[in-house]
Amino acid sequence: YLKLLHTLFDVDVVVNSRWTREALREQGFEADTVVYPKIHQSMSGEFTGGGHILTLGRLVPDKRLIPIVEVVSALVEDFPDTELAVVGFEGDPEYERELRRLETAHEWLEVNKNVHADTLSRLLDESDVYVHGKHAEHYGMSVAEALISGCVCLVHDSGGQVEIVGGDPAYTYTDDVDLAAKLARILDGDQDAIDTQQLEALRSQIEVQ
Repeated sequence: YLKLLHTLFDVDVVVNSRWTREALREQGFEADTVVYPKIHQSMSGEFTGGGHILTLGRLVPDKRLIPIVEVVSALVEDFPDTELAVVGFEGDPEYERELRRLETAHEWLEVNKNVHADTLSRLLDESDVYVHGKHAEHYGMSVAEALISGCVCLVHDSGGQVEIVGGDPAYTYTDDVDLAAKLARILDGDQDAIDTQQLEALRSQIEVQ
């Protein structure tokens, strides 16, 4: 369909990341322009790191919210001041029930569902670290929103979300073991784990509207 539009009407095709452009190229189609989405979130906060962790996404398995809870659970004994806020949106009722069961079992875990934009903005501002669970996201709006809010972001090493953190391996993880190790460095206050200048430069590249 895209090929037909491009051939018949000579339209420019705009995509939301270089990863998306490459995915189309693998299907035999050339996209013309990459334009990252603009973010509805004000720039705030400093990149200090800390124990307030946030993750968000639809309440479905491919958003990998529960594996993130499990990673944090393994770290809490060593870093008892750690807190994890999960913001979930309508999805799989069974997945939500499992998250609620985990919330009941862990005092450091808070699950919020279908929050208002103002509440989400407040949670972003209050958080120190944002963990993005989904693999191969086309872009990752929530990552950009978290970075704008001063969160140190950790994303899976796939998809368009890697571009938001500049492809830096300090802020990407390959699996849950790697994620746990990188989270532990931040929670331990390892300043080498947070390049404030670089994060500010990455944040300045995000367009806000």
